[in-house]
Amino acid sequence: MDEAILKREPPLNRIVVWLERRRIRNHFRRVEVELRAREPRGLDSRQRLARSVVLGRLRDYRARGRFPRNLDFPGRRVPYVRGHDTTPCAVAHLIERSGGSAIVDDLASGNNNIWVEEIEDPRFDAWARSSGITKAEAARIQVPYMYSGPDPTLTALGLLVLAAMVATPLQIFATRIVRRFQPERTPRRALTLTGLLLLNLAVGMIVGMVLLWMVFGPAISLPSPWGPR
Repeated sequence: MDEAILKREPPLNRIVVWLERRRIRNHFRRVEVELRAREPRGLDSRQRLARSVVLGRLRDYRARGRFPRNLDFPGRRVPYVRGHDTTPCAVAHLIERSGGSAIVDDLASGNNNIWVEEIEDPRFDAWARSSGITKAEAARIQVPYMYSGPDPTLTALGLLVLAAMVATPLQIFATRIVRRFQPERTPRRALTLTGLLLLNLAVGMIVGMVLLWMVFGPAISLPSPWGPR
């Protein structure tokens, strides 16, 4: 995902998306180092050359930073052959760059969330052999994606933080005023402070919702108190 796409994300999701992109890039960086350090036995000169090309393409794919996103499985890490915007996963990208778009099309249409270990396609096996990598290495390249879609829980957490930031100084100010006019610790003062606390929390929630809407617009989604529709 490039910076332009990241800027179009709801701001409350940008940190999640940025961290996920960073995790994926770090995965590919480690895998490239591993595969360059360990070469399978029995490769001929053409396979060695093809392997070098594949690893170079993996490096370029990592540097570009355009990866599929898990928008379907909250709380789960799931592989994708192609993302919702047709962005290919790393393995699919490498196959396509080698002229195997038909293989990727069939995989995506058959089971877009398939693991490499589950692929039973002789064309894929032939691509792996000709590319100088093993199926286990292709599986090592594959990365499952964490959910990075709109998260009502994250939005609610942001709302609570904003409400606390607004309510805390209001409550401190209100407490000083009450103590000034009611210096004695009485049930009446305690009741007054409790009522002001609830009032300030309500004000904080309202101000927080207004700020969320003004800054984030209709992209935010709050959990419904009546549960999912």
